[in-house]
Amino acid sequence: MYPVFFGKPSPDHYQQYNDDSSTTTAKRLNGNKWWNDNTFHGFSYPPYLSAKEIEIQSNSGELHIGTLRISRYRRYDAYVSASSLDDDIYVGSELCRNRAFDGDVVAIQLMDVDTVWKQRKEAAQRYLARNGFNTDSPEDEEDAVDLGDAEDEEETGEMLGYKPKYVGKVVGIVERPRERIVVGVLTLSRISESNASSTNELHKVWFRPLDKRTPLFYIPVGNGPTDILQNEDYYKSHLYVAKMLAWQPHKVRPVGKIIRELGQIGDMSVETNAILTDCCIATKPYSEMALATIPPLPFTIPEAEFDKRSDMREIATFTIDPSTAKDLDDALHIKRFMDTFEVGVHIADVSYFVRPNTPLDSEAKERGTSTYLVDNVLPMLPETLCQDLCSLKAGEDRLAFSVIWRMDKEANVIDTSFFKTIIRSNAQLSYEDAQNVLEGGHLDPSIPRATEIEQSIHDLMELAGHLRRRRFKAGALAIDTLKLEYKLEGGEPISVSSYQRMDAHGLIEEFMLQANLSTAKKISKHYPNEALLRRHRHPIIRRMNEFVELAQDLGFEIDAETAGSLQKSFDNIPGGEIKQALFALAIRPMQRAKYFCAGTMDPTEWLHYALNEKSYTHFTSPIRRYADITIHRQLEYAMNSKKMSGYNKASVQSIAFHCNYRKELAGRAQELNNHLYLCRYLSQKATQPAIVSATVIVVELDFIEVYQHTYGLKRRLYVEDLPLTQNEFDSDQNTVTWYWKQGVMVDMESHMRRMHRLPISKHQRNHVDEEALSNTNSSSNAKTKTTTIKKRVDTKLRAPPKQLIPSLLDKEACTQTFSVFSTLNIRLQVNSARSPPVINAYPINPFY
Repeated sequence: MYPVFFGKPSPDHYQQYNDDSSTTTAKRLNGNKWWNDNTFHGFSYPPYLSAKEIEIQSNSGELHIGTLRISRYRRYDAYVSASSLDDDIYVGSELCRNRAFDGDVVAIQLMDVDTVWKQRKEAAQRYLARNGFNTDSPEDEEDAVDLGDAEDEEETGEMLGYKPKYVGKVVGIVERPRERIVVGVLTLSRISESNASSTNELHKVWFRPLDKRTPLFYIPVGNGPTDILQNEDYYKSHLYVAKMLAWQPHKVRPVGKIIRELGQIGDMSVETNAILTDCCIATKPYSEMALATIPPLPFTIPEAEFDKRSDMREIATFTIDPSTAKDLDDALHIKRFMDTFEVGVHIADVSYFVRPNTPLDSEAKERGTSTYLVDNVLPMLPETLCQDLCSLKAGEDRLAFSVIWRMDKEANVIDTSFFKTIIRSNAQLSYEDAQNVLEGGHLDPSIPRATEIEQSIHDLMELAGHLRRRRFKAGALAIDTLKLEYKLEGGEPISVSSYQRMDAHGLIEEFMLQANLSTAKKISKHYPNEALLRRHRHPIIRRMNEFVELAQDLGFEIDAETAGSLQKSFDNIPGGEIKQALFALAIRPMQRAKYFCAGTMDPTEWLHYALNEKSYTHFTSPIRRYADITIHRQLEYAMNSKKMSGYNKASVQSIAFHCNYRKELAGRAQELNNHLYLCRYLSQKATQPAIVSATVIVVELDFIEVYQHTYGLKRRLYVEDLPLTQNEFDSDQNTVTWYWKQGVMVDMESHMRRMHRLPISKHQRNHVDEEALSNTNSSSNAKTKTTTIKKRVDTKLRAPPKQLIPSLLDKEACTQTFSVFSTLNIRLQVNSARSPPVINAYPINPFY
């Protein structure tokens, strides 16, 4: 989602502003034959269709609506996921992208795939004729911030190695942010003196976004600093915030304006502010108008609410949350009867305080979600609400929205009821407190009704176990991923560890899922056209097939026909580092779950793939998610049997788009902030770079991909970056052998020296069609090492490995041979001179 930043600046950025003028770029764009000939006279992007035209043509099936995502590795490759199609639409050039940014909801017109592909291959052949054979790796991938984001993990040339199912071009923008705010650095490009009318015109000022998926902004005179000619180095080492002013159809690049300076690259607070700014996370307090609608403290529940609501204050109720949590939005209770249980999930009634069409509602919607950083929380709601009036604190009367089930002893739901309630939590428990009870311990006796709550925890855990077993038997899927936790001292990370999941987490998870499922059924039944739901699409078929084939090559039988069959396949694999590495590979085909309006698609498409449920939504976290507030309003209308939900289809779909956008940005900010702290920790851990073990998860001709289990890092190690004399790829055995130069170290400094010596580095190359490459006899004059390929002749199933094995070394030949699940030592080095800082991985030369 837009806007985010990864790794070091795109080489394409330099290409953009190093041209003497925009003529080169314009010629390149106009030379693209993916558009009908004679469409343009001189350079121009096509004008957008009107909103009415988009609506008419999308309803007729001529256009498809979806969110644009741009490859972080190659800015010219973009993809659109449209709910109306069964696969991504490939958008393969800037001209086809037509001024759309990553994260924009766009209208796409399909193009003829065969025609496009023929022209693409012809262009690749022309490139080969000019430049010779070059095997490419992703632009600056070794410096990219690896967040493990499956949808954004576009392989380099991914769409070049096979023909896509759909190809299209952007003809209109459906949804985009009101303001385009980005973070980057200022730099100059020199114009040839023959084209400049004065000395002052010898340079152009460009704003280079940190996110290389975002194009350069041209900064006109008056919209930027006046002393950049004299202090260019200063501006290159400091971060700035810029705003896009306009991008006219006849302009190759957008025009922008500098808003403010953030500070020097590498400063922890500056980098944090850069993340929040680039991810559009609101840090300013709520406006006085919005705050004026919040009741003053101390707050007393009005008597009228007691008449409308069920008073459940006498029931033993409690919360279970992280020990540091202040926004307590869910509580539970359980009553045991002879053969049944009454189970209640009570959610903070935020919609009572956040009324529709108020300034408070508008600002909450704009924020969309809370953002959780390593050392801070940026709440969606004002502190008075999220930490006081709405938080289900122990001993305080609180307004709640409750779902109550009658269940049998095996957690089969007999009936479901929804109520507006008043509750009083008896205990604020941490996950550790609840886990201690589950393991035979006791609560602090000072807690009211402690013994009763202890029994409640045991009863809930028993029911949760039944729910979980039945859920997975019915075909649910869960792929565990590594989550890091930091221990801070004075704001600095002093230790890092993996997040440990406990049974208590599973207890809460099962009942929150059950509450969300019950709510989805209720609102979708009453409002099948307006219900705000959440779907999870099936994995990308091509990528899943690639994973299944790779697993089969390794000896693992993976059935990916359904989520349930995939889960059973993983259940049959013993736990440990091999399974963790397989999880890292299996995540890649997965798509993100998204909010949507029920009426925009057929009910058969509402499916949540991972949960294997026909409908799903979010009800349980209104303090931190605006979508839940909307759903609470719809649920209240459904409870009262109102014919209308309070929203029309268009407004719900708009809310869905916005909440998806904000959720993506908040998630990205959280991940980038996590990465920032990991960089800080690794930088301060020792004076020497960290040397750690890594597992090979992909073996290819020109690279291996490794997974580092301790920190959850995936990195590609490219042959051309290493001091090798030769590499040999055996496709039959799926192994690669590196022939090392003896006595040559591999680290950040030596790597940079080698890259500067290469006549053509990978950072200067264009990506070309892999099929075209395989059909050419061009030689690799720029290579400094030879490559040998052995053809695969056998596809029989191997015995699966039982454990990781070290890579094979031959001391006499100075060779190191890798297969999948081989281990090797890598050196992790943090480059803090870049923004954001990057963690580079270098293999240890075993013959140094």
